[in-house]
Amino acid sequence: MAGWLAVFEGCLKGEAFSLYQGKNILGSSPHCSLRIPEEGVEEEHLSIRFAEGKGFVTDLDSETGILLNGKRTYRNELQDGDKIKVGKALLRIKML
Repeated sequence: MAGWLAVFEGCLKGEAFSLYQGKNILGSSPHCSLRIPEEGVEEEHLSIRFAEGKGFVTDLDSETGILLNGKRTYRNELQDGDKIKVGKALLRIKML
């Protein structure tokens, strides 16, 4: 395990999900590593990848995009405690 996501807003509020080394795909599809059945979340919306002790978030060419700490991003390195907004869901990352 490389970290986890805690959900602070949206239909999954109060839940937490494990993140693993390599690529974690987040989206509304049941085939995703982490399914977020939320309005504004596309089937494969974003990825969170861990490698060599670092984490990165990448928008997977979604129409609504993602916000990292309130700013639109397409790809960015993650820091412990970062907030990711996708659709109506607000997620906070905890890195190990």
